[in-house]
Amino acid sequence: MRKTILISMSAILVATTANAGWFDFLKSAKEPEPTTLAEACNKDEVSQFCPEILLGEKTIPTCLADNVKALSKKCAKFVKKSIKEQVANVSGEVATVKDGANNTVTEQVNVVAEQKAAAKATAKEIKDTAKQVKQDAKETGAALKNMFKADAE
Repeated sequence: MRKTILISMSAILVATTANAGWFDFLKSAKEPEPTTLAEACNKDEVSQFCPEILLGEKTIPTCLADNVKALSKKCAKFVKKSIKEQVANVSGEVATVKDGANNTVTEQVNVVAEQKAAAKATAKEIKDTAKQVKQDAKETGAALKNMFKADAE
């Protein structure tokens, strides 16, 4: 009988403390993370720390990032997370642009190498043609010399 009363009283005590909010720390761990700025930060917080938004000088995330230490934990966590995501996106874009630039440079190097090889081949052809013209000129000169000798005799 005493055990039953003791267990009943313990159950009543646990139930009343749960209703009184003593176990809210368990429930707070289950709260979903905010997905938008409006869910994470309330209007009063934004208007308190970002009055220049009204003048169009800054965007809300930029302003909140500048004042992240003064924000509530929930809002600051969301702002930091969004900044990390932006940095990751920018890093990805930078890597893409860098790869594109590297590919363009590689293509240009290949084009220049091909043009250099073509110019070298053309220079060789010109040199060979010049040698041939010189040889032909010698042969023609020798033939004319022989012809003049034959006419002179």
